[in-house]
Amino acid sequence: MSNPWARKARVGSRMPMNVATHIIVGSNSFDQPHRYTHAASSCVGSNSFDQPHRYTHATGSYVGSNSFDHPHRYTHATGSYVGSNSFDHPLKYMQWLFFGLLLCLAGTVRADPSVFMQVEVSPVEGKRYVQQQVLYTSRLFYRMPLTGGRFSPPVAEDAVVETLGDKRQYRVTLGGHRYQVAEQRYAIFPERSGRLNIAPIEFSGTTALTGGALHSREQVAIQQILQRGGIINSRVIRGGAGVAIEIKSEALQLDIEPRPGHYTGVDWLPGQTLTLQDSWTESPPLLQVGEPVVRTLTLEAKGLEASQLPVIELLESDVLRIYPERVQLSNRSDGDWIYGRSELNFTYVATHGGKLSLPAVQVDWWDSINHKQMRTRLPALEIEVQGAGAESAMPMPGTEGADSQGRMFRVIIAALVLLGLWAAVVWVHKRRTAAVGNSEQIDPLAASHAALQAACEQADPQAAARALLDWAAATWPDKPPRSLGVLASRVEQGRQAIQVLESTLYSADSRSWQSGALWAAFTVGLQAAPVADRRESVDSSVPALYPDW
Repeated sequence: MSNPWARKARVGSRMPMNVATHIIVGSNSFDQPHRYTHAASSCVGSNSFDQPHRYTHATGSYVGSNSFDHPHRYTHATGSYVGSNSFDHPLKYMQWLFFGLLLCLAGTVRADPSVFMQVEVSPVEGKRYVQQQVLYTSRLFYRMPLTGGRFSPPVAEDAVVETLGDKRQYRVTLGGHRYQVAEQRYAIFPERSGRLNIAPIEFSGTTALTGGALHSREQVAIQQILQRGGIINSRVIRGGAGVAIEIKSEALQLDIEPRPGHYTGVDWLPGQTLTLQDSWTESPPLLQVGEPVVRTLTLEAKGLEASQLPVIELLESDVLRIYPERVQLSNRSDGDWIYGRSELNFTYVATHGGKLSLPAVQVDWWDSINHKQMRTRLPALEIEVQGAGAESAMPMPGTEGADSQGRMFRVIIAALVLLGLWAAVVWVHKRRTAAVGNSEQIDPLAASHAALQAACEQADPQAAARALLDWAAATWPDKPPRSLGVLASRVEQGRQAIQVLESTLYSADSRSWQSGALWAAFTVGLQAAPVADRRESVDSSVPALYPDW
């Protein structure tokens, strides 16, 4: 008679195991032989069996504990026998059945993991530049049921990490097995060149297996099975909450290129695309002397955050005043890339009529796909300004006689003589003023401060604006602000008062301007904001994007 135990193994004993898919977890002794007749079954027991047990069905599993005073026999096609003195609790029966099925999978977990994680970055090949977006994708593949879990976001020194959209879930087939996939994508912006180390991300979750009724040896057996399946740091939670698992991905190292030496742009903008558009309150734009017209410039880049985009400045002229508003920044994502967007409104006020030339607006950037410098450009514009200047250019009627023409000629000669005398007087006065100025060395800061005080006392908004800009030019001679909007973004106090003055300049009723608030804000002097440049000052107001998943 052959030995019925030749093909079985028992965890915690010295009995050999010849078939990988058979596991018997138990302890102590078997006083009677047990018959085990199917290759896919598992028997888990403890203490002693006083009578032989038989198990004869292909899909059943026999689990016993304590003692059986009488032999037990189980022959049903789909059942399994779980012995703990008696079958008083059906819930325990189902828990042990699930545990037995999990143990039956132990032999195949090593070759076919039930849970694993993959990470990848894009672009996979080619150069990656500093401040360029790197797409980081994490995927969790699992076949066992999970009741919950969360990812920890990737961590990299000297880099900004943003979450892209919501988690994606789908199914795939790998190696003949059906997997659930949980995918999350991130945008990583390296802040310096060189080697970028991205730490492993972690997934912490819980399986549906109840662990409260498991004994300590069975907990160890489950933990060993999960670890062979690629699940590290797994542990069994007591109290019926299930089996907690933790999985780590691989660490990644990327080489980050510096800004190319031949790049000539003012701002370093490595992206995939960059567009620049403008729009007017009226198209085509119609300007009249003294009437405000709003022009909106919109800059959008793929692969760059809005905080990386430059603030566009437009130059004023003697016949045109430009008042910029505060830039509006926003970000959006298509799930793969971040699109940074900046929108800036400029108010144009013409002071003279006639033809007006607006210079071209251009932004240099770096094409991270083709690795070359690009330029996005809005062409120059020619605009006809209507108003007092245009009316004075109207032709004179041609019906006058010779006498009237003679009188007009004499009037013109007299006007020229008077104009010459006036110019001589002005020239002598300027020479005297220059001589006094050279001897006294007038302080431009004190002069502009006094001019501002006089303008506020007289409630003259135009004089106050000129005095403020002169004062700012003397304060920051290396980079003077060219408009009140730029000045408002640079000072720490009095920002609201400048904005009120700015809106008053092109308002229909400037007599309602309250000059006392402006003078009170700048009585002490101009105080720069803590942030050095205006772009950082604007960026600090942008809220955080994506919360951790």
